[in-house]
Amino acid sequence: MFYRYGLMSIEREEIAMETFVTFNAWVNGEIKEIIVGSKPVTFESGGPDDEGFEYVSDEYVLENGVVIRNTYTESRDCDGRMSSHVRSVCPVGRLSVREFEGDKLPDWERSDASQRDYSAEAAGY
Repeated sequence: MFYRYGLMSIEREEIAMETFVTFNAWVNGEIKEIIVGSKPVTFESGGPDDEGFEYVSDEYVLENGVVIRNTYTESRDCDGRMSSHVRSVCPVGRLSVREFEGDKLPDWERSDASQRDYSAEAAGY
């Protein structure tokens, strides 16, 4: 946004306040402290294994007082390729209610899930 005063032009920056939440979550085989706001925070893991590969991506974002976790999985093994997506939600007030080995974890509730088995599709199932 620009304001003009006489012959001088002054640029004014709008400063927006953003809300962040901090909580512990099980990520990539360990408990991590996560700080999340309106921009997604993503953790990725995986790679080749004995039978193929598996990649997992956990994405966290804060929307209207609820933390949303999207977990995407891509894998291939002797049975073929698979992919899945699970969307879980947790209100901010329930981010530290489940106890696990002395840590307080979110009380996730699954809100949506999908799975795709490419070999089964190719076989007509």
